[in-house]
Amino acid sequence: MNAKFQSIHDGRIRPRIKTPVIAGSALVMVLAPLPKQTIPTEKFVEIAHGRWDIENKAFNEMTTFWHADHVYKHTANAIEAFWLVTMLAYNLFHAFITLNLKPAIRQIYTKLHLARAVAAELYTTNDHLANCRAP
Repeated sequence: MNAKFQSIHDGRIRPRIKTPVIAGSALVMVLAPLPKQTIPTEKFVEIAHGRWDIENKAFNEMTTFWHADHVYKHTANAIEAFWLVTMLAYNLFHAFITLNLKPAIRQIYTKLHLARAVAAELYTTNDHLANCRAP
């Protein structure tokens, strides 16, 4: 097929499938629920590459620094719960840094340093647990 894009119809959605192309050493296919007239091809590819960069950086950070490289239970609910809790922790941490810390502090310390400081505080501060008792 010589056409760059091929449309598939199901009545409501018209996904476009980009003919496989070689991008570096990878074979790339893009599926999008948009008619070709909605957005120019070049802009769509630019947006898709930007999204891939975000996904790659986020998954790299999650596996490297958040220990999200292995799920110890293999049922669908356990995997979903693991990822939801991990993403919640990730988002709360980044919201804390972005919304709570002054820009000067964010420039001085790395996120890794701040994460280690929070973890150290959690491990060393047990005063709040001294008065807690099980029911």
